[in-house]
Amino acid sequence: MSLGSEIKKARADKHWKQQDLVIETRLSQKYLSAIELDKVDPRFSIVQRIARALEVSIDQLGREEHVHG
Repeated sequence: MSLGSEIKKARADKHWKQQDLVIETRLSQKYLSAIELDKVDPRFSIVQRIARALEVSIDQLGREEHVHG
């Protein structure tokens, strides 16, 4: 699964709306939405902030780089 879909799944597992994650991470709703839709590739520090807020590991969000080919 993609980074965005993993974030969305982790958020849903906590029964959080996107707005809840916006509040916890202090990211804009527009930016968070773009991340979940895989329209942007966030910096590692942003992924760390999201993982902390969702109480999941970076590995769980599948942060390793995917090889396209």
